[in-house]
Amino acid sequence: MLRNFRTAIKSNRTPVATIMIVLTIGLLAYLVPSGNAVVTPETVLGRVYGREIKQRDIDQALMDLMQRFGGGQAQQEQLLPLLKPQAVQTAIQDKIVEELCEREGIVVSDAEIKTTLELILKSQAKQQPELIGLFDSSGRLRSMDELVKIYQEPVRAFINTVERVARKEAVRQKLFQIYAHKVPVSSERLDLEHRLKEEKMTFKSVVVTPSMQDIGDPGDGPLEVFLKAEGSLFKQGLRRKIQVVVVSRDMVGDLNMDEAAVRKAYENQKASLTKAPEVKGRHILFDATTPQQLVEAKKVALEVREQLIKGEKFETLATKYNSPQAAGPGGDLGWFDRSRMVKEFGDAAFSLEVGEISQPVQTQYGIHLIRIEDRRAERVTPFDEVKAKLQLDLTEERYAQKAKEKLELLRKKAGQGDLASAAQSLGLKAINSSPFEATDTPSIEGLFNVGDLATRAFSKKVDEVSTPELIGSSYMVYRVEKELKSSVPPLNEIRPKVLLAWRQEQAAKATRVQMQALRQAGTINAFKDLGSITETKSVAIVTKQELVTQPQIRQALLQTPVNELTPIILQEDGSFWCAQVSQRETPKPLTVDSRLDLVNEIQNREAGQMLQYEVQRLLEVGKSRSGLRSLWGLWDGIWIDEKALGLTK
Repeated sequence: MLRNFRTAIKSNRTPVATIMIVLTIGLLAYLVPSGNAVVTPETVLGRVYGREIKQRDIDQALMDLMQRFGGGQAQQEQLLPLLKPQAVQTAIQDKIVEELCEREGIVVSDAEIKTTLELILKSQAKQQPELIGLFDSSGRLRSMDELVKIYQEPVRAFINTVERVARKEAVRQKLFQIYAHKVPVSSERLDLEHRLKEEKMTFKSVVVTPSMQDIGDPGDGPLEVFLKAEGSLFKQGLRRKIQVVVVSRDMVGDLNMDEAAVRKAYENQKASLTKAPEVKGRHILFDATTPQQLVEAKKVALEVREQLIKGEKFETLATKYNSPQAAGPGGDLGWFDRSRMVKEFGDAAFSLEVGEISQPVQTQYGIHLIRIEDRRAERVTPFDEVKAKLQLDLTEERYAQKAKEKLELLRKKAGQGDLASAAQSLGLKAINSSPFEATDTPSIEGLFNVGDLATRAFSKKVDEVSTPELIGSSYMVYRVEKELKSSVPPLNEIRPKVLLAWRQEQAAKATRVQMQALRQAGTINAFKDLGSITETKSVAIVTKQELVTQPQIRQALLQTPVNELTPIILQEDGSFWCAQVSQRETPKPLTVDSRLDLVNEIQNREAGQMLQYEVQRLLEVGKSRSGLRSLWGLWDGIWIDEKALGLTK
């Protein structure tokens, strides 16, 4: 519905005002995140140019990422918080690709999807022979009914998953081909690429790093002139200055808590200190993902279970079959409660008696055999085990309470004005920061850990005084004193940076002059006292990464005649490069076929870059229209419910 609505708005601009009123009244609850809805697989968690991102899209992207990283259950649980933002980005980019496909009029037929599906499965079957049975004697993919008879029901989910991949791949291939055909390739470009790939040369080169050792401080005069001439190098973005008043722990008196208070806290928190029932166990994991692998794994697991029943050591067989990530030595899992394991594993483990070995248990990681070695009933953590932590928590609570009280009093005294006099009246000190940008770490006297203070300060208005906040390890309030527009700061604020840049420039000038004079000798050996000379023998430019990434050097090597010196080239790291070509091997002329192959190679390479650029452009444009401007991603914008996704607190 929303997709069609978006198309109607794009094609008919007349009734926009009326439609906006209807939307505001009728769909606002749908469009604006409520933050307290129950999340289901169909819950809309974002919109990208009118395309909905649902919870199932995030789940699928997350599953794909976890399968790609592999590892055992514990390792995947650790990766989950890191992979979730990446899964969201993947889902966004998939929707952007869908948008590009619509703009290009791309349609993929069922026959094309099936062809791609078969290609993917045949490729997998080369590495996993058990998948050969997916195809009949003529090489065609069997029907789903036939597959279920051979591989049992799990094959249905497997084929559906691969089909999703095939659909996405077929669409992307068509989009890629369209962008490739947009890339023009001239004869000159073709000849250049041919030389880069096939022309081999031998040359000696030298890299000279300018030395600032003998270049001192010239004083403010020359630096002011340099700053004025090269101001763009030092231009800074929007900056802010803040006043900060900190209440540290030594400012609020005694924070120690007696044992009676700690014991009272212990009694109050007994419910949260109660540990759920636990078991201590081991397992053997037989890795399996495809339907055929699951069938084989169950068969092997039953055979191994028979060996265990007959007296084989569980630890020995666990070491034999487990991957390194599956568990500790001998399959050891240590103590765990139900919440630490996936449901199927937890249910099986807690149904076993001590010493009992489970039947094969299937989870998303494969097939398990589980043995329980010990049990612990629900228990309350003893006081002595948590005393130190409770004491620390109470101390922090008392510090927080006293610090906040003092800072609230400061806010009342200061109002929205200067903090200095109010702070002084309370025995505190207002500290003025240096100007900083939103991405900087503010420099504040006496503070070494300021956390995300810069981000917080840029969320406030000028002259606004914050509430008491814990930043780093201290409570503080801060006031945005002033905002400085994007500009070149005065010399006294950035003198060390200006001095360093001036010295670098002077050293570079002197080095270039020296090298130009030595270059008159016409031989690379003239530079031997400035840097080491290295010889590169019979190589094509594309085989040397340092040549591929530096267009000026590539051009110099191609254009400089044999036995002559190239121009002196300033590299990105500030060093100078020069070379002398001693030999060239002329490449064979292009044939019709090799010319066509090279054209395709160039077009494919640049199509990938063009597509990547366009996806990034739509991503940036869409994020700049995340709210009401695009009606929360309903049309040309991107909205993500970060709170529901757990990406923000």
